[in-house]
Amino acid sequence: MPHATNQGIRIHYRVEGEGPALILQHGMTWSMEGWARHGYVDVLKPYYRLVLVDARGHGKSDKPHQASAYELSLHVGDIVAVLDALDLPSAHFWGYSMGGWIGFGLAKYAPERARRLILGGAHPYGRSLPERLDASDTKTMVKKMVRGHGMDFDTLSADKQAEFLDNDFLAIAAARNARPSLQEVLPTMAMPGFLYRGELDGSFADSQRCAKEIPHAMFISCPQLNHPETFYRSDIVLPRVMKFLQSDTQGPPAHYGHGRHKCSGSIEIARIPRRTLHSSRPRARGRSLAAAHRGVIRHVTGKCRSFPVKSERTWYGS
Repeated sequence: MPHATNQGIRIHYRVEGEGPALILQHGMTWSMEGWARHGYVDVLKPYYRLVLVDARGHGKSDKPHQASAYELSLHVGDIVAVLDALDLPSAHFWGYSMGGWIGFGLAKYAPERARRLILGGAHPYGRSLPERLDASDTKTMVKKMVRGHGMDFDTLSADKQAEFLDNDFLAIAAARNARPSLQEVLPTMAMPGFLYRGELDGSFADSQRCAKEIPHAMFISCPQLNHPETFYRSDIVLPRVMKFLQSDTQGPPAHYGHGRHKCSGSIEIARIPRRTLHSSRPRARGRSLAAAHRGVIRHVTGKCRSFPVKSERTWYGS
């Protein structure tokens, strides 16, 4: 079980696949296993060397109980320690929720280590917390956190409830800190960025605004999806992220996808059509990359359902 060490804290990571390096960083209360559980790993690993990281306080990484152990610079140091352990000078970075916040931190503290940033469900404008969570009653704590993302814990499936409950909640309470604004970093971000968020997510407008302040960025909105649901819907997000990564000179092979996103010097705002999201939600296993790009998701049973991927775009900048 490989670990990297940053200032005495051991960070668990796992490597799968071959190709250009792509770090996957999960959100709060989740672990690296969510990327596999929700269909990302099987689609990405034929084309990328995936580096899945358990953030400090989560999964199989160390879990300090002091709030000072969860400063953003330390999270970024964890990513740098993993890159150093693998002798990687840089990598693409994909973070969701807290992972996206860490991605903004990477742009501030170690921009030379990030080739492209994919940031979902996150914004850089900081936050203040009205109260500390009480970790002595874990079920109430989890319900409050889930409710804050627009979901009712009691209506979640048993496996999703278990995913939230499988945590050290003293560590989670310590990690849930107020966050300072990183707005000043946005104009300095030279790497291309892909940002996305569900329209029912409470900070949707902040993520959309943020994309307009980054020199080389695009933003995708997901209608009628809240914060966790946007992560669960890998069938919606993956085709667009793969096309974004393809425009890198070390991206997927040329036979994957048709055309490139225009990222240099412009900002693209796109909205996934509602009919895509109203379709049934098949599992992500058994999907080929060609099918993923077309918007075709293969069921475990072998059946297929097509989802249209065209959307209206508004361009900002040059």
